[in-house]
Amino acid sequence: MQRFIGVSARERKALMDGSIRRTRNPPWNPCERHTCEGCGAQEGELHRVFGCEDERCPFCDGQLLFCLCCYKKLGLLDRVNPPPEEDGLALDSFTEVLTAEEQCAWEAILQQHGRIPYIAYPGVCARCGSLMPDPFMVPDEEWNYYIQRDQQGVVLCRACYVLIVHWIDSATKPFYGVSTSD
Repeated sequence: MQRFIGVSARERKALMDGSIRRTRNPPWNPCERHTCEGCGAQEGELHRVFGCEDERCPFCDGQLLFCLCCYKKLGLLDRVNPPPEEDGLALDSFTEVLTAEEQCAWEAILQQHGRIPYIAYPGVCARCGSLMPDPFMVPDEEWNYYIQRDQQGVVLCRACYVLIVHWIDSATKPFYGVSTSD
């Protein structure tokens, strides 16, 4: 996974001295019924668009749009067409497109098994607890350098990440991929 963030020494200093404030999304109201940004479904409803990027797979709990369950359940994975994890191929290089007939069969399997209704679960920064922090990306190698192994799967807000980078760089040798000066 690629993560990208541009962090300058000036920005780190501004975060440290408080001249830049952490930006927060509108307050999260747990009693408010939220809407899926991908298809417009209200919480509790099934996704309105089959293949909505936010729909979860009822078989593997992964993202329905990108999991391999449709190929497995339809019997499309065999010795001629092995799954990427068994063949060593990257998942994004596996581009087998379902025919219209296969798509209808897959939708019927999902309907019979039961699709997962949309419920919004807010992202929370694991360090400061801010709700719904804006996403950002940094290269994997950088993320793995600064974020301890048992925390690499958590959500961090950009401000906390910048502080972690600053504190580690000020105490140890800076990571070569991060600019520590302007």
